[in-house]
Amino acid sequence: IAEELGLPVYATKGTAERLIEVGVECTPVEKEPGGGTSAFDVIDDGRVDLVINIPREYDEQGRPDGYLIRRRAVDAGIPLITDLKLAGAIVEALRSKRPHELGVVAWGDYIKRGPIPLT
Repeated sequence: IAEELGLPVYATKGTAERLIEVGVECTPVEKEPGGGTSAFDVIDDGRVDLVINIPREYDEQGRPDGYLIRRRAVDAGIPLITDLKLAGAIVEALRSKRPHELGVVAWGDYIKRGPIPLT
């Protein structure tokens, strides 16, 4: 969906390898500064509007893998998704409605509609 919308995707090495395997174009970045363009660089430079980072392992200090990237995103005011199911729902939402198709709707109008079922 990112390609269809013309959005760049940045991913750390292992994630980038997997994304490329399944046909998603992305730019690999380092997890931490020091060895080329890092996730911190793309966050700090304002190249990122959304971070999807699903913790799976723990580092030597007992923090979930990717903690520093998530912390940097939050500190930069960038929306952060850490739940795989939610990330999938957002991708499906983007597939069903393109940003240019979305209009401004008053909060009261949303409330009148009631909940929208997730499929």
